[in-house]
Order: sequence, then structure tokens, then C-alpha cells
Amino acid sequence: MAADMTISVKCCSYFTLDRLFAETNGYLIAAAFIVGLLIIYIVTGLVVDESRTSISLMKVFGYRKKEIGKLILGSNTLIVIAGYLLGIPALLGTVGALYGSLTDSLQIVLPVKLNVWYMLLGFVMVLVTYEFAKLLCRKKLARIPMSEALKAGTE
Repeated sequence: MAADMTISVKCCSYFTLDRLFAETNGYLIAAAFIVGLLIIYIVTGLVVDESRTSISLMKVFGYRKKEIGKLILGSNTLIVIAGYLLGIPALLGTVGALYGSLTDSLQIVLPVKLNVWYMLLGFVMVLVTYEFAKLLCRKKLARIPMSEALKAGTE
């Protein structure tokens, strides 16, 4: 009878712990989205700031806003995709090392597995974050005047 109670207590504590981890994961996902958005927005903003004279010249030559957006903001899409694909093996190596140190100290076995669906969900989230940051930077592109090219030529 006592053994049955310990099993039920263990099951109850496991489900409580599982619920806590699920809530913590939700907060981590939200924080990762915000940090990723900030980083991508800052880098994309730097690209726009570095290309101010080129953007201004494109406007003078008659490029449309969509064309300028594709040329300036769309140039990093392959880099974002490559960064995500290179980040997966780095993640597996880091988590493997972390789990290795945990198994030594706690004497438990934690397998390093990465679900394909989670990888696809992460990829979609990275692309959505990137597109949202590009959308925010399009406003910055629109505010660059054509006179910027003339200012750069006189300096």
C-alpha cells in the first residue's frame, strides 16, 4: 500500500513539474522571439543605414519601392536560412556537451534528440521574425530622400 502511494505521489509531482516546464518553455519562446526580432531589426537597420546613398540613387533612377526593398532588404534572406541550418548542428553539439556534464554529476541518462517538427517550427518562426523585421525596416527605406545622393556627391 505504501508503495502505491509513493508511485501516485511521484506521478503527481512529475505532472506538476511537467506543467512548470511547459510554462517556462512558453516564456523562453516569447523571449527568444523578441530577442531575435530585435537583433534582426538592428542588423537590417544597419544595412539600410549603410546603403543610404545607394537607396537614394535608386530612387533618383526611378526604381520602385518594391524593387528597392527586394534589392536591399531581401539580400540577407539566404544568410538567415544558412545561419539557421548551421545553427542546428551547433545546437546539438552544445546540448550534447551540457547533457554530458549533467549525466556525470546527476548519474542519469539524457538522450539528445531533436524532433523534425520542432526544427521546421523553428525555421518558420525565424522566417516570420525576419519578414516582420523587414516590414519594419521598409518604413525606414521610404523615409530616405532622393536628395541624399546629392549630399553625398558634394562631400
